[in-house]
Amino acid sequence: MFFTFLGMEVNAKNPSIPLPARFGVQMGIASQLYSGLMHRLLEPHGLTYGQFTVLLHLLRRQSPTRLTSICNAVELNQPAVTKVIQKFQQLGWITTLPDPQDQRGRLIEISAEGRAQAIRIQQSFGPVFEELMRGWSADEVETLIGSLTVLCSRLDALKSPPR
Repeated sequence: MFFTFLGMEVNAKNPSIPLPARFGVQMGIASQLYSGLMHRLLEPHGLTYGQFTVLLHLLRRQSPTRLTSICNAVELNQPAVTKVIQKFQQLGWITTLPDPQDQRGRLIEISAEGRAQAIRIQQSFGPVFEELMRGWSADEVETLIGSLTVLCSRLDALKSPPR
C-alpha cells in the first residue's frame, strides 16, 4: 500500500501511519459513531440530530437571534433551519419577535417549554453518557472535555464563511 499525506509517504518500507492521518481517521470514526448514537437517542423524542443541534443552539443563546445566525452556527442551510423553526414553533418550543433592524425578519428565541424540553432530552442521555465515561476518573473526563473544547474551537475556526 502506498499513499501520501501532506507529503509524507507511507508504504511497505515505512508502514507507520503519520500522526495527522491517525488523528483524522479517529476523528471520522468518532464523529460517525457519535452521530449514530445521537440518532438512536433522539428517535424516541421525535427529533433528528440536526433538529437537536438547533434546539441546543437556542438553549445556549442568551438573547433572541436571527435565522441566518442559527444557520451559520449549526451549519445547516436556511430551508432546513426554517423547517426546524416551524416545527419548534408548532410545538411551542420557540417564540418569534419582530426584528427591530429588519422589518421583514423575525428574531427567534427558545421558550420556557422549549428550554424544559431540551433539558429533559439531555437528561434522558444520562445513562448512556455515564456508560461512555465508565472507567475514567472525573479528572480524566474533565481533561477530555478541555481537549474537546479546544478541538471544537479549532473546528469552528475552519468553518466556511457565513452563507
